[in-house]
Amino acid sequence: MGMFAQLLQGQTELKQEIGEVKTDLREVKDRQTIMETEFKETIGGIFDFIESQRNVNQEVVERLERVETKIEVLQLETARIRQVR
Repeated sequence: MGMFAQLLQGQTELKQEIGEVKTDLREVKDRQTIMETEFKETIGGIFDFIESQRNVNQEVVERLERVETKIEVLQLETARIRQVR
């Protein structure tokens, strides 16, 4: 009977430890899910920012091109005025 009691006690302890491991594993899985969600949101925000920045950069380039064109026209007009004098 002593060996049977030891086996039963060992089995009980083993079940308890397995339960603790399952609980820990569930907590790890839950935390992983939270981290994945936060990661997706963060990466999504970064990609949105990059796209917005590309749009702003394109707009700045277009404006600079228009300014450059206006400067070229003004330089031509200035050169023509100097020739007339």
